[in-house]
Amino acid sequence: MSYSGNISFSNGLQQCAMECALKRMNKKCKFKFGSYICNSCRYYIKNYIDAEPRQVDLFMMQAENKAAMLKNSNSPITTSLWMIAIFIVVVMVGAYSSIWYTGNKTRAPVPQQRAPVVGITAGVAQHQNIHNTLTIVSRYFNNKADVNGDRLTNCIDAAVLFYQYFPDKDKVRIMVNRHPSNGFHHMFNVIWTEGMWRAVEPQAYYGNYKSYWMRDVWPDVYEVSHNRDVTNQYIKYVR
Repeated sequence: MSYSGNISFSNGLQQCAMECALKRMNKKCKFKFGSYICNSCRYYIKNYIDAEPRQVDLFMMQAENKAAMLKNSNSPITTSLWMIAIFIVVVMVGAYSSIWYTGNKTRAPVPQQRAPVVGITAGVAQHQNIHNTLTIVSRYFNNKADVNGDRLTNCIDAAVLFYQYFPDKDKVRIMVNRHPSNGFHHMFNVIWTEGMWRAVEPQAYYGNYKSYWMRDVWPDVYEVSHNRDVTNQYIKYVR
């Protein structure tokens, strides 16, 4: 199936959801949506957004209804993308409302010279801001930075440093995530990009990860519903 028109995040997400729905509808995919195998599928929308399961289910229900209309009519998609864009904004605002704290992980040093990590769907300017800030954080980590005086260099220092050096303070927050059952306890940041808040691992360059998104770095233990905003608690360590 092919699409035309200007590329945007909301447009791309809609196309991704439609492809997912059509493949299952046409029996080209026999897996139930949300199965473990979906995590490795390029058309699984949860790989691209942080949202509550019920919000993802509602979005997919809309996509499946439109896919059924498309299949029955055998005509191009004519649904307005503006409604999808508004829905996505509502979803991400809801996800951010539930955002929460972080723990202590130290990573192996990253080489001094490296190419930027590719950020999925990050705007060009914002990706450059993230890249520049992660480069600074990794430099401080190589020097064993301790911003809060606890004699440790860990995720607290990384999140505070990322906030300190990110150029637009209106588009960055310090977050913590403490999972009640799987032991995950970690501090990180969220940044506003492409019309939504997205979680960034501030140790991504220091840890030499292939992506800087939290969902990519911690796919098995990070759940956005346990996020908590602790910016006001930790900005006292920003110098």
